[in-house]
Amino acid sequence: MSTADAYLKALLALSANEQTAQARRTLLQSISNADLTKVLTQAVQKNLDRGMQEEVLSSVLHIIAGKPAPATYRFESDGEVTGVEVEQTEASNTRRQCKSFLIQCFATY
Repeated sequence: MSTADAYLKALLALSANEQTAQARRTLLQSISNADLTKVLTQAVQKNLDRGMQEEVLSSVLHIIAGKPAPATYRFESDGEVTGVEVEQTEASNTRRQCKSFLIQCFATY
């Protein structure tokens, strides 16, 4: 198992429960920039289908552009269409929205 796989496994385990949110943040902060990029790549490649990858990229592009994220994201999971509601807010809250959205995505798969 690669370092990125081990980090991803640990982060996913810590993402299943709000009581472990601080531990997840601490682990994220301890990961080097190079490893963090690998973990993100692994997470997207191994856990998300093409449609979800497009949604994630769209969210990242919103953050880079400094614009609010769309109000609603929709994705398919095992043939079911599931909606994840994200409150429309100012650009300053976009990072929080994206983080919540990504946690929801990875918890679903």
